[in-house]
Amino acid sequence: MPEDRGSDNAYRHIHVDEDWKERVRREKEEHDRKSRERAEQARSPGLDELLRTLRPSLQVVVELLAAQAAVAIAEKRLDVARFWVDTLGILEQKTRGNLEADEQRLLGATLFQLRMACVDLAKQLTEARSGQAASPGATSTPQERA
Repeated sequence: MPEDRGSDNAYRHIHVDEDWKERVRREKEEHDRKSRERAEQARSPGLDELLRTLRPSLQVVVELLAAQAAVAIAEKRLDVARFWVDTLGILEQKTRGNLEADEQRLLGATLFQLRMACVDLAKQLTEARSGQAASPGATSTPQERA
């Protein structure tokens, strides 16, 4: 009889092991299914619809470049912000005389707002450096030194 119990335990152990494998297989299938759903949602009609309705235009170019500048300003990266603002400035120079009135207003207003934001950021960084210089042992970050 003791041998039978041993074989029962062995059988149970194998059965539990097989049950575990089946559970892992089901979890993997569920994970794969959810991953496919998330991928489909990422390609959802919202993005697809936006790409279908959004046509390349000067407004899109200005907004994309302005968004990059705004992110750099928010991150207090003045050198990067200036790069994007200067890029918009080049666009303004190269398109002068070839823009419709509303395009010229958009580009001009965007450049003005971003340039003012850069001036404000430069003042903030200068004041921060001045405050740190007055504090003994203070150091500045590479972004603040820009």
